[in-house]
Amino acid sequence: MMTSWHLLSLAMLLLLSITPTVTKLENSMSTNCATQFLLNGKAPQVPGILANGNILNQNRYTSICQTFQTVQRFVTLYDKQTKIPVFSAYKYTGQQAAIPNRPKRINRPNKPKRINRPNKPKKINGPNRPNRPRKNNRPNRPNRPNRPCTPWKIEAQLAGKQDVNMVNDNANYNHANQAADADYNGQTIYDRGHLFPVSLAFSQDDKKATCTLTNTVPQTINCNRGKWRVIEDKIGKEMNTECINNNNQIEGFLVTGAQPGKNKLNSQVNIPSHLWSAFCCYNRINNKWIAKAYRVSNIQTGCVRQDLTLAQLSQKLSPPGTKYDFFPNSLCPW
Repeated sequence: MMTSWHLLSLAMLLLLSITPTVTKLENSMSTNCATQFLLNGKAPQVPGILANGNILNQNRYTSICQTFQTVQRFVTLYDKQTKIPVFSAYKYTGQQAAIPNRPKRINRPNKPKRINRPNKPKKINGPNRPNRPRKNNRPNRPNRPNRPCTPWKIEAQLAGKQDVNMVNDNANYNHANQAADADYNGQTIYDRGHLFPVSLAFSQDDKKATCTLTNTVPQTINCNRGKWRVIEDKIGKEMNTECINNNNQIEGFLVTGAQPGKNKLNSQVNIPSHLWSAFCCYNRINNKWIAKAYRVSNIQTGCVRQDLTLAQLSQKLSPPGTKYDFFPNSLCPW
C-alpha cells in the first residue's frame, strides 16, 4: 500500500518530467521579451493597432519574440491577415568582432631561378585563338542573396507547433497565418525584404535569426538591393559613430516597419507601398539625444528615398487626428 509520502514523491516526479511550453506569441508588447528591445521598455504607439503596449485586435495581430537557438534576438509585431510584419524592433550594439586573421607564413628562402630555355618556335599558319574578354569588361554579376538566409524560417507557433524556436520552412507546415517560402519562389520582381536587416545584427546567430519570413515583406529587387540597402548601411554607420552611451558603448534602438499596399504576392502576401526605418539613441560626446528616420517607396523603377525627422515620418504613417509614436515617453527629438 502506497503511503502519502510515496504519492507526494510520485506527483513531484511527474511535475518535473513535464517540459513547460514557452509562449512566444503575446497579446502585449509589455512582456519581458519585448521590452528588452525597446527604448525605455516602451512599445511604439501605432494608431488603431497598438496602444500603451496592448494589441487592440488580438485576433489579427500578435507580438512575436523572435527566438533562435533558444535565445531571444528581437521582437516583431505581426499581422496575420496581411502576412507581413507591422514592424520589427531591435537594440543595436554594434558588430561582433571578426575572427582575427591567421598569421602569415614565414618567408621561405627563394628557390633558385630556372635556367632560361630557348623559346619554342611559333606555330606556322596556326589557327588564331579568339581574344578572351578581360575581367573588367565582363558584365556585373547580379547581387547574390545573403547566405545566412538559406533556408528561410517561419514562426513555429503560428503554424500550430509548440516549439520555442523559429523553424526551417517546408510545405508540411500550416501557412494560414504567415507567409511561406514558396510564395516567393520563381520571383523576378520581389525579394524577401528584411525589416530588421542582416547587416545590423550583432553576431552570426543574430544574422541567421533575421532570416524568418515573419521579419520580411515582398520588396522590389531594385529597391531592396539599391536605395534600401544604402539606407541600412547609412543607419549602421550613423549608429556606430553617434550612438555612444555613458559607458562608452554603442547603443541604439531601431524600429523598422512597412505600410500595407493594395496588391498581393501569390494572392497570399500583402505587397507594401512603402518601407520605413527610425532610430534613436543618446550621444554621450555631445550630451544629447539624436533620432533619424528614412522611408522608401516599394516600386520596381524610380524607388524614392526620403530622409525625415520622426515628426515627418509619423505624419506620413498616421491617419488624421492620430499620432504614430516610435519612441514614447523618451527624449528623442522630433
